[in-house]
Amino acid sequence: GELIQQTLAADLCYTDGINEDGSYTSTVIVDGVETKTAIQMVIDGMKDIIAKDVAENNYYMFGQMDLYARPCLCENCKSASAKYTDAGIMIRFVNCLADAIAQWQLEEGIEREIKIVTFAYQYTAHAPVTGDKESGYTLIDPTCKVKDNVVIRLAPIAAEKTVTFNHELQDKNRFGSEYLKKWKGVAKEYMIWTYTANFSHYYYYVPTMLTWAENLKLLQEMGVSYVFMQGNYQETTIYTTKLDSYVASKLM
Repeated sequence: GELIQQTLAADLCYTDGINEDGSYTSTVIVDGVETKTAIQMVIDGMKDIIAKDVAENNYYMFGQMDLYARPCLCENCKSASAKYTDAGIMIRFVNCLADAIAQWQLEEGIEREIKIVTFAYQYTAHAPVTGDKESGYTLIDPTCKVKDNVVIRLAPIAAEKTVTFNHELQDKNRFGSEYLKKWKGVAKEYMIWTYTANFSHYYYYVPTMLTWAENLKLLQEMGVSYVFMQGNYQETTIYTTKLDSYVASKLM
């Protein structure tokens, strides 16, 4: 008979506890029992991580599962996706996390700068904006504006790797040549996870190096503070590894 394969993944409901105005609720009553919301559980978990961090880092990652599509299909998530986009859902959630951590810092006397980093990747890769090339881009909703202590880590995995981010050939992929422009006004600080490998054929030579200089200028102009360039992570001795690292370091 026909083989049917179903893959399930557990992830959070990113609207659980998030209010319409962008604030959050810590607990709800379920069958007469007070229960923590998803956002409160994440807040508690992040507080625990920061409190135990003897290195006293400044950036803490809160990342989604590596999924192609948002896993939560509750009615709240479906309606929120239609209103805010999936990236908007994530930003609203992480904004609440960042606000709670900032308030906790004040209460605990933690004076160092702490920022929460979250991905714009796969289903959250599209900026929560409306508009076009001619009119420009504006936020789809004010609550989708990223808080100053949140950093968006862009991960344009579907972008064409052999041309620059703003090249017209990018319009053939789902991000398009306006990808960086769409994201530019959403946050104050960005990181990026770029890709220099062909994931279908890891050992093929892909001339992405030709795009690096221009792409790094575009990212610098956008305010990107950290660049990660992923090559073939399954083979540390592939022949271009040292050359790629050398050229990248000089361009940086």
